[in-house]
This record gives sequence, C-alpha cells and structure tokens, in this order.
Amino acid sequence: MKLALGTAQFGLDYGISNSKGVVSNKTVSQLLEQAELMSIDILDTAAMYGKSEEVLGQLTNKRFKIVTKLAVDTSSLVNLSQLLKISLSKLQSSSLHGVLLHNTDVLKSSKALEIAAQLTELKALGLVHKIGMSLYFPEQIKLFKILKPDIIQIPLNVLDQRFLQDGLLTKMKEQGIEIHVRSAFLQGLLLMSPESRSQYFSQFNELNAFDKFVNSVSHSRLEICLSFLKSIDEIDRVVVGCCSASELAQIHTAWHTKVNISYHQLACTNNSLIIPSNWPHL
Repeated sequence: MKLALGTAQFGLDYGISNSKGVVSNKTVSQLLEQAELMSIDILDTAAMYGKSEEVLGQLTNKRFKIVTKLAVDTSSLVNLSQLLKISLSKLQSSSLHGVLLHNTDVLKSSKALEIAAQLTELKALGLVHKIGMSLYFPEQIKLFKILKPDIIQIPLNVLDQRFLQDGLLTKMKEQGIEIHVRSAFLQGLLLMSPESRSQYFSQFNELNAFDKFVNSVSHSRLEICLSFLKSIDEIDRVVVGCCSASELAQIHTAWHTKVNISYHQLACTNNSLIIPSNWPHL
C-alpha cells in the first residue's frame, strides 16, 4: 500500500478544513517536489477539478503516473474519446495510467453498454493503461457486470466503513481490481478539533465518540486516520489531498508511525455525516 496525491485543491476551493482556497502554482510545484521525495508516483485528478489538469500539465514534466476521472453526460452524444482528448491536451500527455468514470451511475443509463465499450476501446488503443470507476455506495459494485474495472476509487475512513462490509474488498482483490481510497480524512473533518467545526456537526454522536477516542489514545488524529487504512491489506493506494508541502510532510511522517489500536467501534452508518454531499453548504 502506498500514498497517492490528490489534486482537487489545485483547481478548486476543496475541503471543509481548507482555509487557503485554491493552491498557487508555486505551492503545487513544492507539493510535487515533496511528493517525489516521498516516492509518491500517482496523482489523482479529474476533469471536474477546475484547472487541476491544466496545472498538472504545466508542472509535472511526466514525473508521475496520472489517474483522471471523466464526467459523462448521458443526455447527449457520448464521446469518451473526445473527453479524453481534452484531458490529454490539458495534461500535455499522450496517454494516462488510469481513467475512471466520475459518476458510475451513468452505467445505469440506456447508454451504459456504449460507455463501457468506448472505455474499453480507449484502453485497447493504448491511450489509457487502466480503466475503472469512482464509487460512492457499495451497491454500485453491481455495475461491474457492465464494466469490469481495472481500478476503483472508494470513500473509506474510520467513520465511513461501508466498503468493509461483507468482505467486499476481498472479493474485489480476488478479481484483480486495484483499489484506491479517497476521503481518508472525510474532507478534513476528522482532522479538525470540535471547536473549529461548524455547529452542524455537533449533532452527531458518532463524531463525538471519535473525539473521545482521539483523547483516549496517545496518537494524533492524522496518525489514527492513516493507521486505520494501513490496517486494511486490500487497499493499493490512499489518495491524500493537502495544501502545502509541509502538510504532505506531516502526512508522510504519520504514515510511517506505528499505531496498534482497533477501529471497528467507530463505524458510522449515518449518511448525513459520512457523505459530504449531504452536508449543508458550510
């Protein structure tokens, strides 16, 4: 298991704990240098991440493998080749390590088979090494019948343990699927102290229980969040986003800190907490 660098902050004001907004190109360069020093070799981006792809195209100099996500509009003509061409142009690259469907539910549409066929064709042409999808709910794995993914990206953290149910990750690994995890810090919420969070979150007993748990052990919030994911053998990459090279260095240090505690009691099933799209605009 290794870290991957998320790049949403390179093009968007992303993350509930992000007080700095979109990071500058200078900071992006520093982050990429820091990532290289840490042997991070995969960058995670998306066409919907503002100018992120464009920034990476200007600054990466082919040093990293890139996984991007395409947003498919099923209400119009589906042309994944054109969408990928736009991303390749912005990224200044002739091919990519991975391309994922940003919204996997497009595989529930009448154009599902067409979308799957076009993605498979892009892989056959050598424009992308691996294809897959970004999942939000465990039940979306049923869509593997339409498109067998090489890579999936899932949300997983100490509170959101939905994808650990019923041995789902083990079943995916048995199919040879590469598993990337996002939302390791729940958009930064899990790293925030109670007093720095919006009043909205005070209603969740599960978050209060996490705060008490943090206070009961001799490890930082960052160490706890990362060690939880490190305890899951099936994960291949943990995508982390940050706004400065110093933050990435802190993540690297925490990643290599040995922590031996149990997390199962922290699992939360309240979608109003564990799914950020359900949060009010804060």
